[in-house]
Amino acid sequence: MADDNPFQAFDTPDDARTEEHQRLLTQTRPWLLLIGVLTALVAGLGGLATAVTVLGGLAGLATGSSENLLLLGLAIPYLAIVLLYGAFAWLLIQQSTAITALANGGGLPALANVLRAHRNFWRLMGITSLVFMVLYCGGFIAVMAIGSSLNNTFGP
Repeated sequence: MADDNPFQAFDTPDDARTEEHQRLLTQTRPWLLLIGVLTALVAGLGGLATAVTVLGGLAGLATGSSENLLLLGLAIPYLAIVLLYGAFAWLLIQQSTAITALANGGGLPALANVLRAHRNFWRLMGITSLVFMVLYCGGFIAVMAIGSSLNNTFGP
């Protein structure tokens, strides 16, 4: 290797500096795959729960019961959770696949795919975390406002 570019070493897999990096990535791969498959399983079960909820709501509407309309409303957050878990599962399995390609001698393009998959996973994780922080803060403020208004309404 002519210069000290650490990424160039991935194009020469026999380089001693990259053996440990590839070993560490290869040791991470089974965990990514396990968590990705389990997350996909949870997303699939969530999809089943969403389908059952929608069918229950539609069956209730067919009988004229308006109480089952709530079931159709519950299907929306279920679907959002299924899509979110599905995206996380897809990104984890993508990382695992990219690490396999790198371990099989993919060189710099395979390393770029590993880093791209890693970036995409953490981007989604960050966006999800920010959205839930806003939702939790908004929910907390709403509960405090409702509690305050009820206290003033029913208080002395």
